[in-house]
Amino acid sequence: MALFEKSTPTNEPIPTVTRQWILYQYPQRSHPISGSFKLTQRPLCPSTPTANTPSTRQGAHKPANKILLRTLWFSNDPAQRARINNASTDRLYTDFMREGDVMSATAIGEVIESSHPEYRKGDLVRGAFGWSEYVLADTDSSHDWQLMKIPPKTNPADFMAMGGTALTAYFGLLSVGAATSADKTIVVSAAAAAVGSIVTQIAKNVLGVKRVIGIGSSEEQCNVIKEKCSADIALNYKSPNFRREFEEATPEYVDIYFDITGGEALELSLRRIARNGRVVACGAIFRYDSSGEEMIVSAKAWTNIIFMKARVEGFTISEFKHRFPEAREQVFRWVRQGKIHPLKTVWRAKFEELPQGMVKLLKGEHVGKLVTEIITE
Repeated sequence: MALFEKSTPTNEPIPTVTRQWILYQYPQRSHPISGSFKLTQRPLCPSTPTANTPSTRQGAHKPANKILLRTLWFSNDPAQRARINNASTDRLYTDFMREGDVMSATAIGEVIESSHPEYRKGDLVRGAFGWSEYVLADTDSSHDWQLMKIPPKTNPADFMAMGGTALTAYFGLLSVGAATSADKTIVVSAAAAAVGSIVTQIAKNVLGVKRVIGIGSSEEQCNVIKEKCSADIALNYKSPNFRREFEEATPEYVDIYFDITGGEALELSLRRIARNGRVVACGAIFRYDSSGEEMIVSAKAWTNIIFMKARVEGFTISEFKHRFPEAREQVFRWVRQGKIHPLKTVWRAKFEELPQGMVKLLKGEHVGKLVTEIITE
């Protein structure tokens, strides 16, 4: 039975199966993270590309309008690592990944066939496609797939760099952190990475904060933090003198600490928190793959929250969903004005190598958004 009743002529046969990376087993300390996934091959139908979307779990109907895509770019995000922990479902902020599910991921695919007039062959479309080589998406359930056409002449990697990560930076700094130009010192962890690089640029180039400090994991990243992200000071947390350097860099203490990593930087920021200071808890990548290490905050650091009347608040961008259009418009306006420059690292790989992107992400050696581009030759 043909996938499309009306399809455009093509020299290539329409695929009837797709390769997918599934969560084979929850991560174990005894094996590398890449060993948690298994490459499988499954029939190509609307229920296979994202096994963990609501529509497919409940049994999707046969769609009247559908598009067939080949995925070419994949987003690598810390939240993916958090989703595959074998944790109690009531403690997760996102959908729970079960063993056997297709690994979740945002991806951009090229339309190779379409039965929907708004999607044409050659269009690039972003969606919640998971780690699937081909995707047959039901355009009538775009809420589940989160479909979005990429504007013409737009670099797909740049589009990803200014996607969910930019929204996270926007709402985290401006809404949760309530940052203003009156703040004297803002410290950002992982300031050369996807979210942190945008937070740093908003703090300095948009708000004009007096002292913006970015933390990185290498001298190369520190150079990027200062030269590309406009930070006043860049600190390497691997430096043997990191604690002393942090204290010297914060003579007026810390008004806002944007925390993406956890670890020692969180401890030091709490020790140096200003009166009425804020800690924006955005992530804890230090803990996601730490082989059992725990993030321990000392009693001295914790009591500073009390004495300094500081506020620590976590968030996820889903709670700001109703404000996404506003945020996108503002962020892209700053890009056009030259106040924000999307940073990215593009890793070209074969589909068979896809899990190695998560390994690279957790090592934290990249700059900006880490995007995997699939080699198709």
